[in-house]
Amino acid sequence: MARRETTITVDSWARRVEEKRAAAKAMLGNRRAFIETWHRSGEAAEYALKGYIHRRQFNGDWPTKAERKDLHTHDLRALFDLTGLDRTAMPPNTRAALMTVFGWDRDHAYTLDRLARAEARAMYEAVFGPEGLVEWLRSH
Repeated sequence: MARRETTITVDSWARRVEEKRAAAKAMLGNRRAFIETWHRSGEAAEYALKGYIHRRQFNGDWPTKAERKDLHTHDLRALFDLTGLDRTAMPPNTRAALMTVFGWDRDHAYTLDRLARAEARAMYEAVFGPEGLVEWLRSH
């Protein structure tokens, strides 16, 4: 069984979320970098979902890919499904935010040339806003 040299903990997921929040917010003010807000917000959503799964399902280190390949994905829908949470139990605004979050794809970093500020802001709010994914996960 392959092991990593570093340990991935619930706290390390939370730190990654906050790092991505800071980067996304900084890029939101740069009209030539709205795609970076989109991408960093999506990465934060991925880390928040993985942190939630970690907190609820595992003690200690995050499983390796050899142990749990299903956890080593960038597919936000698949990760949400692994949380065991019920979308229908979410408040309507948070459920709408989740639909925006599900629009993120890691490949957008390579395929999107431009993005409108409104789209970047919508993703940022869907992830970090008061009714966004990160806050909702923290309350559950």
